[in-house]
Amino acid sequence: METLFNLDPVPDPRMVPVKAHLRRVTTDTSPIPRHRLSDPQTSAQAAKSVAGQGIESKILAVFVGQPYGLTDDELCGLLPSLYAPTIKSARSRLSKNGYLTDSGSVRPSQRGRDMTVWFLATR
Repeated sequence: METLFNLDPVPDPRMVPVKAHLRRVTTDTSPIPRHRLSDPQTSAQAAKSVAGQGIESKILAVFVGQPYGLTDDELCGLLPSLYAPTIKSARSRLSKNGYLTDSGSVRPSQRGRDMTVWFLATR
């Protein structure tokens, strides 16, 4: 008797096999796309439009003059020409890559919630 657990899955043509994706990441020297491969073309176009703007560089430049660190809300306030979710994503990439570090302290956000204070990492 067939059940949902013993049926062979039907491959989804939008899905990239894991091994192919890993091979692409490890051997491809082109910049990492800032969108999912399954996203619509408009997402790919939007990602290309922000890729060359040096958002990470702008964020690091802001942190240089901040001896007490910054929360994401404070950072967004200092870069009003940029979209807040874009700033937060870039800050996240910078922290994952070791450029920014969690201070271990928090400050209240605009809504009164605790937010992590970030500092430039000593490299």
